[in-house]
Formats: sequence, structure tokens, C-alpha cells
Amino acid sequence: MMLSTKQKMENLHGYGKTKGRQGYHFALSFASQDDVTPQMAMEITEKFMKSYIPDYETVFAIHNNTKHLHAHIIFNSVNMVTGYKYHYKKKDWDKDIFPIIDKLCKEYGLSTI
Repeated sequence: MMLSTKQKMENLHGYGKTKGRQGYHFALSFASQDDVTPQMAMEITEKFMKSYIPDYETVFAIHNNTKHLHAHIIFNSVNMVTGYKYHYKKKDWDKDIFPIIDKLCKEYGLSTI
């Protein structure tokens, strides 16, 4: 699916959609002292993706192989609506990502960063 989106956007817009970085990987970790269930982790991860990367194709998995639950998110480097490639900037975590995560953690009564 992600490759077909890249090819479609390449045909529509050009600009090397099928070259360079093909995707991104984020990990969301939940504090071990919080009582996070796999269902809760799924809900928080889905809400994060809808808020931060709504127009990017995503897949994610919740893992419990450590003392704390965590989610791995993989998303397409090409926006399926605009055709633009995602560009991560050094301060995006502080400016854009942490506020979303903190808001969601507060909503669920979890520890914040």
C-alpha cells in the first residue's frame, strides 16, 4: 500500500517520491509505574497518529517484552493526500510531538515527560 501511494504521487507530482527515505519509525514508551493496558496503549497510539500524522499511512505494534509497554509506529514518508514528503526537523519533538503525547497521557491519567 505504501509503495503504491509513493508511485501514485510520483506520477502526479514527480520530485523523487520513490527515492530517498521511504519511511519513519517512532517509538512511544509508557512508564513502567503506570498501569497501562495493551488496549490503552493502542488507543493512545492511534490518537497520537491521528493528531500528528493523519494523512500518512501507518502501521504500529504494541510490545510488552520489556518492563514497560511501548508502541512502534512505522509511517510512509509520503503524505497520501498532498504528496509531500515528511520532513523531520531537530526541534519537532519538543515543539510538536511532546505536547501531543503529554496531552494524551494526561487524558488517560498517565505520567508525562
